[in-house]
Amino acid sequence: MDRRPARTFSLALAILLSVAALCFPAESIKAWIDGVAGGSSWFFGLPTIRALRVETILLGPVLLLLPALRRLVATEPPSAELSPTEPARKPRRAIELLLLLAFVVMGLGRIENDPPLQRDAPSYLSTSLDIAEAGGLAQLPARLFSGEFIEANRHPFYAGLLSTVAGRSDRFTDRARIFSLIGAAIAFLLTMRFARSHWGPHGALIAGALFITNGVILQTSVSVSCESWLMAFSVLWFGAATRAVSTKNSLFTGAFVGLAYLTKGTATLFFLSTCLQLLWSRGKRALRPIALVTAGLVAVALPLLWRNTKLFSNPFHNVNSSRALWLDNWEDFEDPLILGSAGPLQYLATHSFVEIGERMAVGIIKESIHILEIFSIGWPESGFGLPIFLAVLLCLLGDRERRRKRLLLLLFSLFFFAFAWYAQIVQGWRFVGSIAPLLLLPAAALGPRLAARFGPGRVEVATVALALALVALGLSRGATNFRLDRFHPTEHTETVHAFLKRRVGDRSDVHYLLGPSSSLTRDWDVRILGHRHPFPRTDSEFLELMASNNGRFIRYAIIEKPDLDDPRVDAKWVRESPDGLQVADPPPGWELVRPIPTRHPEILIFARTSKN
Repeated sequence: MDRRPARTFSLALAILLSVAALCFPAESIKAWIDGVAGGSSWFFGLPTIRALRVETILLGPVLLLLPALRRLVATEPPSAELSPTEPARKPRRAIELLLLLAFVVMGLGRIENDPPLQRDAPSYLSTSLDIAEAGGLAQLPARLFSGEFIEANRHPFYAGLLSTVAGRSDRFTDRARIFSLIGAAIAFLLTMRFARSHWGPHGALIAGALFITNGVILQTSVSVSCESWLMAFSVLWFGAATRAVSTKNSLFTGAFVGLAYLTKGTATLFFLSTCLQLLWSRGKRALRPIALVTAGLVAVALPLLWRNTKLFSNPFHNVNSSRALWLDNWEDFEDPLILGSAGPLQYLATHSFVEIGERMAVGIIKESIHILEIFSIGWPESGFGLPIFLAVLLCLLGDRERRRKRLLLLLFSLFFFAFAWYAQIVQGWRFVGSIAPLLLLPAAALGPRLAARFGPGRVEVATVALALALVALGLSRGATNFRLDRFHPTEHTETVHAFLKRRVGDRSDVHYLLGPSSSLTRDWDVRILGHRHPFPRTDSEFLELMASNNGRFIRYAIIEKPDLDDPRVDAKWVRESPDGLQVADPPPGWELVRPIPTRHPEILIFARTSKN
């Protein structure tokens, strides 16, 4: 059957969509979506629509290049290119270290720009403080075995790690970001090692280049969250699980699942995909290696498994997977009665098959958009995820190593459908994004093929140029200004803290502008449930933030003496005078509600009086 007419039609349609996306700005598309939805869509905010518009514009050109990419993937590279010990490896190791330097510099630059904390970050910081003040990391295993450590959402590895540097100041926040960056750097080195052993030195260079330019990985690397360490343990697990089945490899596979489970509850999907892959490939002979994997998992994660069994009668208990997964909305999470009765049997008894199907269908749409974000370059909402996604997909489908292909397909499927279901409660790229290094790995197969096609030198020069460009970018964003001791509380710190507790307090839907600051922010205090955002650099960035989904919740702006060496939009709101800070030119819809102190103020707090 001749498929050329269908392919031609598909290509023509893709080009037509690309042209149409070029013709309509994101603002017009959002207005149309809001009109169809009968109000402002919280999911299809302006950043998401801009990203999808870029993806659609790229659709036509990408499909035009797809045949050439398929031919490249189909070629078999010289065997010498696949050897991890081929000649001239020392210069290439130097390039790998240069890539690592670029990644670290980019991370420090992002920390200096004070990225907003994720929802879980204050809880991680507060849990770490609790661990530190209850005897520290050394006492944590004993507290798990005794049941004294009762946190049922965030697993203990990352919080325990942070407890070694915990403190009641925002130096703690910066230290937590550094610990996350260390975890991401370890994940980078492990990813490079895996790629080098499977696809040779040029495969490692491609894997490294994709790692350090991936928007989700870059964002995760400086987030106060456990995902960067989960990335590192996921690569360790994948490396062990894709080796030939043996007693040693099975035990190590389970041990790495155990480390991942001590980090985050989603590691149960690592265990499940391992078991499914063994059953798929070995049938009844899979029982022994599954038992060994289980033994390795139990040996490493025993303190947490014991605690869960003792307190919750379920060794794999997590409040999200056991309860929240079966709620209808996030608000129910705050109701102890609803949360306590939630579960799969109760959900199936109270929902029809149509409702279940609708929930999954909507979740698949949302998760598909997040998948494009996971493959995006530079920033999750950059809109450059489609080319990387298609390249990875072609390389994965063309992978002749069955164990590696099956395991990755199983893992991705489990993550995708689990979080598509969860999307009705909480959704975002960070859930599936925790396995981003594994999802990018298949594209490393392009390395030896590109080296054979264009020459090893060109691949290496291009990689060096990329790394140097990223180093320059990170330096331009303030990486050299970063200091771990930059937090210096002022005499007014506690006054601002009291204001935040009183005005924001237990309202998780209140957002406020504050910082970057070396004296005022209180991100470690879990009692302040509102979300902090640093002031944007430019007027256009400020307007974009206020028009975003988060922007509609921003109610307060707290301004101290502006940093004239690194001016942001807050520098226009106030001016210095002999009588202290004075109101200058705040945007319409904002008014001064609190000068601190009243005479000769050093801090001004503005409240938003309208949504303009």
